[in-house]
Amino acid sequence: MSSCSCRHAAATIHGLLLLWPASCAFAQETPPAGARSEGIETITVTARRREELLQDVPASVSAFSEADLEKRAVISPRELGQAVPNLNYENVSGLGNSAKIYIRGVGQEDFTPTRDMGVGVYLDGVYLARLSSPTFDLFDVERFEVLRGPQGTLFGRNTVGGAINITSVKPKMEFESKLDLEVGNFSAWGVKGMINVPLGSSDKAAIRASVYSRDADGWQTNIEDGSKFASTDALGSRVALRYAPSDSWEFNLVGDQLRKRQAPPVAHCVYGQPVEPAAQPLIDALADLGFDLEQECRISFESEPDEVSIDTLGNDDIDVHGLAATAEWTPQASGPLGEISVKTIFSWRRQEWTLLFDEEMSAAPLLREELVDNPNDEKQYTAELQLTGKAVDDRLNYVIGLYWFSEDAFFEDNFRFFPGTDFDSGPLPVRTEAEAKSF
Repeated sequence: MSSCSCRHAAATIHGLLLLWPASCAFAQETPPAGARSEGIETITVTARRREELLQDVPASVSAFSEADLEKRAVISPRELGQAVPNLNYENVSGLGNSAKIYIRGVGQEDFTPTRDMGVGVYLDGVYLARLSSPTFDLFDVERFEVLRGPQGTLFGRNTVGGAINITSVKPKMEFESKLDLEVGNFSAWGVKGMINVPLGSSDKAAIRASVYSRDADGWQTNIEDGSKFASTDALGSRVALRYAPSDSWEFNLVGDQLRKRQAPPVAHCVYGQPVEPAAQPLIDALADLGFDLEQECRISFESEPDEVSIDTLGNDDIDVHGLAATAEWTPQASGPLGEISVKTIFSWRRQEWTLLFDEEMSAAPLLREELVDNPNDEKQYTAELQLTGKAVDDRLNYVIGLYWFSEDAFFEDNFRFFPGTDFDSGPLPVRTEAEAKSF
């Protein structure tokens, strides 16, 4: 298959809203006691369900801090696939809201509800069940971790290839704000904003709100009608509330949403000579009906990488909503189990996805895939209890957990033959309903 994947070059203009005295805005945090300072950046990870320095974790982990992501001007997780060995993080061909994630060759690209990912993706400790979930932009992220698999012991289901752990920035007990602007070719622009406000004067509660918007015209032109593909219109936001009444207790409530509208890039129709003998009778029959697939496929195949010949202006739209509540208790004194930390996570997520896709990727009106009238609707609920600690003079590190997961998904895939012609079959639905429960 001949295809092209291209990303517009963007120049990032960083602006910091100095709504607080400069001495606060530019102050650097003092490294905690015992932190290493041999010139290696200190990155804290949770690869083993506990906060540890990256260099102390006896596992194959690649981690990026908030500063790393800013230096690389990373917009989406796909870009980190070029920086992490053994990680392939791309979109499914022709689809803008379905992630194809592989680690060491293990993964999954079938986005139907009956297929689960081979690489688990976690956002603030919450498992994202569907392939269309991990296609969001990275903004206000504290760290991005890639754990090569298998990771079933610590992360559970669907982590044979490994796990990707994304942690957003928690609300801080001090005021801060930030604004990033992006401009690029193909009329691309983007804005990311964040504001963090402490609540009250006791340094026990804070709220943090972040939002991003990104828009870009397509770089791929349809030579049939001049329409554009590879366009994006995205709006995402997150609101987090943190309450720490004491040194032992901490509560976090996070809500996020994503609205994404796009016409994803289109691959070229595959054309080869000679034609497979088994396919020639079908091609000849279609030509007798006025559908010259061979000619239309040749036009698509021989077009430039930034051009395509297609009869359907596709769309790939998604709406995602999520809510997560976390409570953590870390007693200051050691008990019978030594140093212990207890954490609970409750979450709810929902996504609705619509799609219009030209299957044969040519201007011949032969087959179209539609998820329009009844969008893919997926809801998931999770509950988790984690108990981590150290005992026997720190010679024993332990992790104990209980986990519950429930998912309901509805998927109606409509296939339409000869759309818009006298032979139009109308939508032929293929419905899938899936219900999953894990413990």
